[in-house]
Amino acid sequence: MDRREEFFREKEKCREPLAHIERDIRRPDLREADEIYAAADHLSMQNAEKYRRILLALSVAGTLLAVAFLLYDEINLYGLILACGILLLTLFIINGLAKRLHCHRNYLEYRLLAEGARVQYFLCKAKSRQNAADLLPWSWRFNVPWTESVLRELGRTVDGAPENSSPAEAAAGENVADSPAAGKTAAGRTAAGEAAAEKNPRGGDSCRSRYRILDVWVRGQAQYHREALIMTEARIRRNDRISNLALLLALATYAAALVFEICVGGLFSGSVLLGQRQMEVIRVILKVAMGSFSAMTLFAGNYYGKLSLEETAQDHRRMAALYEKTEAEILRTGETEDLITKLAREGLSENSSWYAYQCKNRPDISL
Repeated sequence: MDRREEFFREKEKCREPLAHIERDIRRPDLREADEIYAAADHLSMQNAEKYRRILLALSVAGTLLAVAFLLYDEINLYGLILACGILLLTLFIINGLAKRLHCHRNYLEYRLLAEGARVQYFLCKAKSRQNAADLLPWSWRFNVPWTESVLRELGRTVDGAPENSSPAEAAAGENVADSPAAGKTAAGRTAAGEAAAEKNPRGGDSCRSRYRILDVWVRGQAQYHREALIMTEARIRRNDRISNLALLLALATYAAALVFEICVGGLFSGSVLLGQRQMEVIRVILKVAMGSFSAMTLFAGNYYGKLSLEETAQDHRRMAALYEKTEAEILRTGETEDLITKLAREGLSENSSWYAYQCKNRPDISL
């Protein structure tokens, strides 16, 4: 099935409450972009949850397989060879399920579409006539071409009016749609416009018009990236704790084995202090312990390693800094067309880069 058709088919099945960019959106062009964003965002998060669960299942099964084979080899628990076979079969079943669900692909592509629709929403909000589809990086267009056609359709109207309508008609449409009291008289709207002009003696847009997207886009996204960075760094610390703990335990086990072999096993003196049976039991315990601690690092690598936490954290740092810099420029010069276009292009480029490195994290069997 065509990916575009598949998205709209799944969009129609969304019954859960969706997250919207803003509440009480009245303008048709904004509602259209928000509708695509909300559905794509929901479907992306839904598939992301499936993807993470599959990653966790693969990591747990792979770690258990390593431990089971270690016990089979070192303790001669020959029955565990059956457990190894079952775990291998489980790994292939989970991997096959991931391929059938396409959860990783859907997670990434729907996220791109959601972010593209969000940018288109903000472009419309800022009264820009740019279309997000025209600002997409080539890698995005090449890798996920179906999203470009969806985004291009969002640019067919400007301010709720046909794209070829006059600026005056479009402006009139916005005044009615954005007003909390949309039914007020034309005279009232004229008086409001004159009052706004008095507040801005240099002419042009009123203060409110100059900052259409400052709070909802720039400050909102800066806050999102700051909060997301905190969460990502917490995951990084959790991964580091597991890896460091496994490393310390493995080193401690190695040190214990070294001391045991020198002091008890007669590594240098040739004098063995325990019987052969006791020596074998202690050596097996040390080898199993060291192998089990190594399996902990296998789990961390298979699960957290697939999440590209370091790259994601750096993305959040970079984007938070970009939006903070943009806020300062807007407060200094206003929401110019060049600034808004540059911000939109940077946001789309960042998401394209995110897609590129996340594509490498497909669920697979790692032993």
